[in-house]
Amino acid sequence: MTPERWSRVKNLFHGALALPQTERAAFLAKECEGDQALFVEAQSLLQAHEHPGAFMEKSIAPTDNDIFSASTRRIGERIGAYRITAVLGAGGMGEVYKAIRDDDQYRAEVAIKLMRSDMRNSVIEGRFKTERQILAALDHRNIARLLDGGTTSDGVPYVVMELVQGESIDRYCDEKNLGIRQRVNLFLQVCAAVTYAHQHLVVHRDLKPSNILVTADGSVKLLDFGIAKLLEANADTKEVERNETVTSLRAMTIEYASPEQISGGMVTTVSDVYSLGVVLYRLLTGQSPYGARKNDTQRVADILSDTSPEKPSAAATKVESIRRELKGDLDNVLLMALRKEAHSRYSSVEQLATDLRNYLAGLPVHARGNALRYRVSKFVKRHKVEMVAACLVVVALVGGIVVSTREARIAEEQRQVAQRHFDSVRKLANTLLFDFNDQIEEIQGATKARDLLLKTSLEYLNALYAEAGTDRALREELAIAFKKVGDLQGKDNGPNQGDPKAAIESYGKAAALLATVVAAEPSNLRANKSLSNAYVERARLLMVTGDSKAALAEAEQGTLIAEAMKKLQPDNVDAVLAIGAAYAAKAELLQLAGYYKEGLEYGEKMVAVAEARRRAEPSNVRTALDLSASYNVVANYYENTSSADRNTARPTELRRAAMKVDQELVALDPGNERYQWSLAATRVNLALSLHEEKRYDEALEQFRLALPPFAAKAADVNDLRARFNKSKVEISMADTLLAMNRLEEAKDTLEKNVQIVRDIAKRGSTIRIEFTLSQIEGSLGALYSQQASNAQEPRTQLEKWRKAREWYQAAVPRIKKVGETVTLEGADKAVLDNAVAGLARAEAAIAKLGK
Repeated sequence: MTPERWSRVKNLFHGALALPQTERAAFLAKECEGDQALFVEAQSLLQAHEHPGAFMEKSIAPTDNDIFSASTRRIGERIGAYRITAVLGAGGMGEVYKAIRDDDQYRAEVAIKLMRSDMRNSVIEGRFKTERQILAALDHRNIARLLDGGTTSDGVPYVVMELVQGESIDRYCDEKNLGIRQRVNLFLQVCAAVTYAHQHLVVHRDLKPSNILVTADGSVKLLDFGIAKLLEANADTKEVERNETVTSLRAMTIEYASPEQISGGMVTTVSDVYSLGVVLYRLLTGQSPYGARKNDTQRVADILSDTSPEKPSAAATKVESIRRELKGDLDNVLLMALRKEAHSRYSSVEQLATDLRNYLAGLPVHARGNALRYRVSKFVKRHKVEMVAACLVVVALVGGIVVSTREARIAEEQRQVAQRHFDSVRKLANTLLFDFNDQIEEIQGATKARDLLLKTSLEYLNALYAEAGTDRALREELAIAFKKVGDLQGKDNGPNQGDPKAAIESYGKAAALLATVVAAEPSNLRANKSLSNAYVERARLLMVTGDSKAALAEAEQGTLIAEAMKKLQPDNVDAVLAIGAAYAAKAELLQLAGYYKEGLEYGEKMVAVAEARRRAEPSNVRTALDLSASYNVVANYYENTSSADRNTARPTELRRAAMKVDQELVALDPGNERYQWSLAATRVNLALSLHEEKRYDEALEQFRLALPPFAAKAADVNDLRARFNKSKVEISMADTLLAMNRLEEAKDTLEKNVQIVRDIAKRGSTIRIEFTLSQIEGSLGALYSQQASNAQEPRTQLEKWRKAREWYQAAVPRIKKVGETVTLEGADKAVLDNAVAGLARAEAAIAKLGK
């Protein structure tokens, strides 16, 4: 550096030092006049002055060629249980590689991030450890997961992460040619991930399109928490923060950094709101909020200036339709997220997401204020058809002034006749669905009568649907009726016709009707509860019919509505019931989709709600039944959770609690069928646990005690749900008989039930039915394998092994297909593993005997 250059740097340093810390970066940006190197030199001197302990720790950064050659040298190297196969990227403080699991346990591709050897110092090691700590605490479907971590043999820290195959969010949107609303919908997944991180006290601090990937199925994955900050008090984190030098400036991406990040101010969750605003601005307009970029110094000056970014609708000049879509709500939402003063922005990412959801739903957004004119205009846009109809009615009324009194009287008489007819049809439909159906629901053998009742009710409902118009009360009534129809057609956990597709359609009609009612009357708790429940039941059926992505989205909607109800009226019974049902569904669906930690979190929330209801209403037997069911369901979740998250004591604790509740109910009324049924369900779960502990005699006794209530319900051959439940109990009992070497008893039970479940599948198969079929087929394979092993004569052995192979060949592809839709873990994964291993043994035995 020349003496003149050094003198210039010193003058800038002393000039900045005389200013408050938050104004120094703006001063340097202005004085450097586009000289980026000068800006960085002066900034580094300032930060070295503020944090002198770290000044000499910074090593000289290598060139890109040095980084690349250092990276490629690791290809083929084994790190932990993984072998490196390719370079994915390098820069910042880490190198990222593609690797495969290489320990013969199972095959999987992962991403491994190692600290760059040229960056080894206490500051960077602190950052790296912080990133590993942050990733270990985050388990969300939209955040790349931490799988493993450690230190290499030569002392280099590393983390093993989920390998995400996808495109950056901006490239994905452009390649798919997504519209504005589609881009906003996709961006809401990003908001969900960042909100989750904030809830776990983590600020990302480097949100940009390249850190947000979208997979082939449209799922967002948030990456790179390398400069994220833990908000909770932590000694390691504080040490890293204390030792930051100019690396902070280079680590952040200036284009997406908030004013307070660049100026050295306090970074909070609101800083991520700003960065998200920049990302969304680019997604919707194709450019930065500050226009084309000249250099880092100019961009810093833009961000720190008092000038507000250009409105998105003005920036998007290419297509007029896009400008119209951005104008108004989205202009205001983005400009609020991008306000220079942190306190003026959205106070959380969830607030930003709420405004975006309101925009999509045609509701008023917070960023536009609460002006009456604006809210009225939104109402008119949401109700265009009704408003046109209202205008036509007004025109007709004005014209009707000249109509004679006689014609008016005749019209009134006709209207009264039509209204009486309409009310009669309305009453009949409700009577059939809610009175007659509820009376015959518990009668054994009444399924055919209920089918006829449903068909007749649907005819009346469809007629009413066509005449509903804008009558809000009628729309709410119709929606609740359509939800009841969905329950009868295919409710996932109740007696039904076995027609899930028809039920999905009915729940959809109910949700569409109720959404208009809730939009017009947000405080209507009955409508909110029914809407939440329609989303929840539809989500369950979407999952079992194979659409897990749509199922999770519907469950999220139902949960949000229920939580809003609970917040509005925390002691209202309907609100408590709705939130309990929503948590139950979300827990189950998250488990099926492989998000075990989140699933357990919602499962425990469901238990907490059920326990609170029981304490509030100790004499209400319905709350006791719900509590027992909650205990059993969450115990099952724990047993099917990956071993890393499993609490082995919790399932037993929950089952004992369920048994206590059930036995209290049966003691209260020994002849009550519902109480007996609840106790039977708990006995089945207990038997499964005893089987896992190899206490087969005790397990068999519990199965036999549990079976009578299941058999009583299944006596109605048209009640497919009851028949399926009975088969599941008998299949589990057969597995226990098989483990006890009582082969003939097991064979009779399995062969009878494989035909029953196949018959049920013909009416409308789901992943539960397919899984159960594969379970029976695998058990029959195991049975014939055991017979083959017991046989003395080679010909008999070969015959039995061939029979075993036949059953395994049916089971393996079926269970693998189920695994493509939902994630299999715990006991469910064992069904697949046992079938695959059994098929291999059968093939080997047949090859040996056939020689």
